[in-house]
Amino acid sequence: MERVPFTNNTFSAEPGQGLVQLGSGHEVMPQALNPIEGHNSSYVAAFVFSVVDNASTPIPIMGFNLLRREKDIGEFKPVSRTHYDRPKTETRPGWGVHQGFDTSSELEEGKEYEYEIEAFTATDTLKSPVLTGKVMEAFTYSLKAPENRKKISAAEAANMSYSCTISNKKLLTTEQADWCDLGLLILDGQGQPVFGSKLRYVFDGVTVGIGGGSTTGPDLLIDTIGFAPGNKPRRFSYKQHLAATPRISAYLQSHGINNLNDLITVNSSTGIITITDKFLKIAQFNVVAGTPMEYQAGVSYQWDIQDWGDNAYGLNDDRALRIVKMYGSSQSRTMGNNSSSGSNAVNGRFTFVIE
Repeated sequence: MERVPFTNNTFSAEPGQGLVQLGSGHEVMPQALNPIEGHNSSYVAAFVFSVVDNASTPIPIMGFNLLRREKDIGEFKPVSRTHYDRPKTETRPGWGVHQGFDTSSELEEGKEYEYEIEAFTATDTLKSPVLTGKVMEAFTYSLKAPENRKKISAAEAANMSYSCTISNKKLLTTEQADWCDLGLLILDGQGQPVFGSKLRYVFDGVTVGIGGGSTTGPDLLIDTIGFAPGNKPRRFSYKQHLAATPRISAYLQSHGINNLNDLITVNSSTGIITITDKFLKIAQFNVVAGTPMEYQAGVSYQWDIQDWGDNAYGLNDDRALRIVKMYGSSQSRTMGNNSSSGSNAVNGRFTFVIE
């Protein structure tokens, strides 16, 4: 399940107004919930699956039914039916999977739901295990520091951290989520990326299989280059890999990094996430340039907090900061923005100038 803070111009739910479909050009149309921070908000429940035999060979099916109930309450009821014109192993050519959606407007924020998928052929029916998901609460996030259009001295910039504020701060807790995906992107005045990082802040490592089943507390999974052979970024846990490898740990300590808070702080009381100045001094964390962040006098910079995709230059693969809760192997997630609004902070991008 995915929650976004805006409607993507598919449905409107203004106060005192019922659901109004605004466009018919979308095959997936999220449903409107109550306005968040003065804006409409949406969700979509998507299901991707395959039907295979014991040798993992795809089995053609004629279609599938999707059934739902509120978690542990009542019987499963049908919510959608997909019927193909012929037996298929995928919904569309090249997908390799079947895809279905729950487009009901009945789902409620904060509630957990269970689903079953019934795949059928002309003669048989196969039922999936129960799948669980949650309509998570919505949020937006805004850039905080360094401030927009600020003039900053070179000395101040050398020790400058970057921070944003989450509007729904209770999402930054283990009760509400398992991790937060984000990234930091800094560009020069010509739009060329000079620093790009990607990271996953895990509220408790045990929820993602870190620590061998024991509670490890917060951890940070960081995309890196240079800590392992090859030119492609490799993601490592700070606690389980970087801090536990003597050579790398000594290197980080030489830059004043002795614990997780020296890299990032996530404050559920204030809703503020801060990527520290020490983080930006580690060349291996800069996966677009492989160098520490160094500011040049007289140069203007842009910055934003987002997952900037596979290409730091392009905008088509960007994704806003998102907060995720896992139910088995299924994700329930809430996005801080949507693609039509820039897939970044709602007030981004900020600029500053080095004096």
